[in-house]
Amino acid sequence: MISLVLVLAMVAVAFGAMLQPVSADDSSSVSIEVTGPTKLGIGVKQMYKFIVSGGPAVDGPNGNYSWTASLSGKYAGTAKLSASSGGPSTNGTFFMNVTAPSTAGTFYVTIIGKSANATTNNTQTYKLTIDAVNPIVLKATIDNAANVTVKAVPVSFYFGESTSGDLIYNTTVDVAALSKATVSYNWTTYSLSNGKHFITVAIDPNSTFVTLLDTGAKTQTLTIYYGASGYEGLNAWLWAFVVVLGVLFFLIYRQPTKYKKKGVKGAGKTQKKK
Repeated sequence: MISLVLVLAMVAVAFGAMLQPVSADDSSSVSIEVTGPTKLGIGVKQMYKFIVSGGPAVDGPNGNYSWTASLSGKYAGTAKLSASSGGPSTNGTFFMNVTAPSTAGTFYVTIIGKSANATTNNTQTYKLTIDAVNPIVLKATIDNAANVTVKAVPVSFYFGESTSGDLIYNTTVDVAALSKATVSYNWTTYSLSNGKHFITVAIDPNSTFVTLLDTGAKTQTLTIYYGASGYEGLNAWLWAFVVVLGVLFFLIYRQPTKYKKKGVKGAGKTQKKK
């Protein structure tokens, strides 16, 4: 019999904006539209899509678009661009990977888009402001109290009061006999509205294993508050706290039992029920 104890801890909080398009000022006939988050977890690598359009490339022969990019700001020292230039391209659609710095703070990505033809060119500059933030660190600790190792135990995190909420992250974990295993995930996906929210963690949410519950349920939900009156101490971007919810449930994994047939030579050894 294997007893699994799950503990959920939330270590630090910050919230990332969802992907959304932003456009450069109309200061010239060339425009730049960028799609990407305005907040990234520290050290997170994120792809940005941007489109350079308009300008001489539209009218003249051999029209094309190109771009360059650079980092700036106090916290840009450990930030990275996987490419700092691109083109020429006839459609003006480009992609760039940005890696946030290892320290929380604001940094900038300046994109210069160029529209050109055989005789002339024009440029547009767009400065993208990105906040590098400490992510929400979700942790689930599984305690295997038995002397049998279990393989590929499913663990899932959800945004909501139950497993019907939006899936944040799922994975599997091996838990050695008489040992603990921890699953963690840095979550910066959601932009939360003010008020109460829920994070749910579940072991084996799809009942992949044959299980018997000794007590409780296979899930545990944590209530968090953001921007709510009376919770001013919890509303900072670097909202740091640790919550230990205690024992959530006991889960028994049972393996099929094989029996030795009497009188049959070479049959396998009898496996005792546990």
